Amino acid sequence: MTNSGLANTVFIIPAFNEVLSIGNVIDQLCIYGPIIVINDGSTDGTLELCELHGVTVISHDGNLGYGAAIKTGLSKADELKYKYAI
Repeated sequence: MTNSGLANTVFIIPAFNEVLSIGNVIDQLCIYGPIIVINDGSTDGTLELCELHGVTVISHDGNLGYGAAIKTGLSKADELKYKYAI
């Protein structure tokens, strides 16, 4: 599959204590385009693992919830001038 249809698109992943699965998700998704992970106050190493994978990571100081994480991700996508966010 080609990612030419995904030009100017970023993937937003909200994450709270996902250290056991986030690495696999990033590995499978990164072939399609850039990723922004919103670390929503994780305390289990999620932040460090995402940083090791080289994706953009924005961290909340505490768990603000799914909606807040999505809003943060969309704001970052807009700041980075992406046209589309998934």
